[in-house]
Amino acid sequence: MRKSLRLPKPRKMAGNASLIKRGIAFIIDLLILNLIVIYPFKKYLSNLIPEFISFEESYNYVLNNPEISYSIYSISIAIAILTIAYFSILELKLGQTIGKKILKLKVISTTKEQKVWQYIIRSLFLIPLFPFMLLWLLDPIYLFFNKQGQRFTESLSKTKVIQEFTWGYTQ
Repeated sequence: MRKSLRLPKPRKMAGNASLIKRGIAFIIDLLILNLIVIYPFKKYLSNLIPEFISFEESYNYVLNNPEISYSIYSISIAIAILTIAYFSILELKLGQTIGKKILKLKVISTTKEQKVWQYIIRSLFLIPLFPFMLLWLLDPIYLFFNKQGQRFTESLSKTKVIQEFTWGYTQ
């Protein structure tokens, strides 16, 4: 029969995650999403819009061809859904995305239970359509003025990004 070692456990304390770590984690997640979600659509998108000299010509081409506009809109929605799924599923099931795992950050619910809707709401800023695009501006501003270190969508969803600190040992 084996006896287990009774090693002391590290002391842990959780605190608000630093903005720099949160930003780096988000950039890592965006790079991953670019590879697994956006890149597969890239060839299809490049076939939809011929290469023009200027942005204005491309814009006019899309406006004059509603079927292309619809295709771009559909692809944008598909990318948004897959992106929200990436963040929501990983944060709900594991408490962190790959970027957060690398930087040792974790998403927690500020309520007793975790609900799927909380993780979907906190990811709404990822939808590239009009009312949600306002969150691109509102979320960071709210984060800087919120004493709990939460973005606006985190406050609505009752979630928070934390960082665990360890020091010393207990018996």
